Amino acid sequence: MILQAEPLFDKVCKETHQKRAFLRLDLVAQLGLEKGILTQEEANLLISAEEHRLYTINVDDFSPEELAAKTQYPEQSIDNVA
Repeated sequence: MILQAEPLFDKVCKETHQKRAFLRLDLVAQLGLEKGILTQEEANLLISAEEHRLYTINVDDFSPEELAAKTQYPEQSIDNVA
């Protein structure tokens, strides 16, 4: 999906004389449509690629509780220490 989107992204950047990071492909699609650079089908591909890109990034998201440091060893009373 991303490999199919890259030439379309490059096409919009070239036609608008803008250098962009390969982010916010949905906005690039919108710009391409407004300027008549992309067809609706091409814009849809960029939008879909952005959704996939974000899913891939967010798949490893964890809640703050999961990321908080936890006790590594069970607590022992001072009486049990050698």
